[in-house]
Amino acid sequence: MLTFFLFAALDNLTTTIVMVALLRKLINDRKDRWRFVGMVFAIGLVVAKRLRKWTNDE
Repeated sequence: MLTFFLFAALDNLTTTIVMVALLRKLINDRKDRWRFVGMVFAIGLVVAKRLRKWTNDE
């Protein structure tokens, strides 16, 4: 949920970097961290596509 709102306010790459840095601080287990990083990238792709679609529809 946090990722969605950050993507709306910030550039996609910046948000991804911020979320990965945040995950590195919050999750110590490397395997779990990679899972969450994958989710961040997947959410980022979906949100970026949606934002592009919404801005092109206007």
